[in-house]
Amino acid sequence: MSLPNIFKILILSAAIAGLSSPLFAGDLRVEGSVNATSFVGDGSQLTGVVTQTAPRFHIWVPRTGQTGCWDEDGTSRDCTGTGEDGEYQMGGRLAGNIDWRVSYIVTPRFTDNTDGTVTDNLTGLIWLKNANCIADNTGFDNSGTPNDGMVTWQQALDFVRGLNTALYDCKDGSNGGSAQTDWRMPNYNELLSVFDPSGNDPALPTDHPFSNVQAERYWSSSTGVGVSEKDAYIVDSGSGNGTGNPKSMFLYLWPVRGGKSLH
Repeated sequence: MSLPNIFKILILSAAIAGLSSPLFAGDLRVEGSVNATSFVGDGSQLTGVVTQTAPRFHIWVPRTGQTGCWDEDGTSRDCTGTGEDGEYQMGGRLAGNIDWRVSYIVTPRFTDNTDGTVTDNLTGLIWLKNANCIADNTGFDNSGTPNDGMVTWQQALDFVRGLNTALYDCKDGSNGGSAQTDWRMPNYNELLSVFDPSGNDPALPTDHPFSNVQAERYWSSSTGVGVSEKDAYIVDSGSGNGTGNPKSMFLYLWPVRGGKSLH
């Protein structure tokens, strides 16, 4: 299309069970670039050609499709209160076999909210500005190399739970000095969305406002169903690519808020 501010929205919907390769796909697809900072609605009712004088889109990160929960030993457990992907089931509509991370442009990509948080203007997700907040909470990380911020998968889930009750402090001033109560470990698709595989060490835009991003692996809340329930999916921030790692390993955590929920 050659006319400005006219975009063809394709609603792409398909079911995927658990997490299997390929793991991610788009909720909706915009043909062409979108120069935007915010969006109202999720686009779920948009079809054909949509005209807007000031196009504003969030490309909602798609759900992984995971509905179950498993502990570090791979044992199935009730999802209530776990903080796992299967409890929250965050994301937009499922779609199959499409890499939703490519071909989208927003300017600026990230907004520093000057309160300890950063908004991703592409996805609407809100991230802690400090990408290794655990390291600042002396005493929580007492395994592996103490106080480096690297923890097991279950410890990461436990830290987020404490963050939501003000037991731990990540310098989040976005709620007027009171703790936000909806921080969570990102699911695999959400964690993938913040990185750009075309970059490296870390795979983020050069003008990103984050601090303490470790060129290492970060936990997601998604269990490796069909691979090993003792594994969780992770993303290497150095390359922006993901794989599975045993939940007993020591990796980093980057909490997130917001996003799309179909609950």
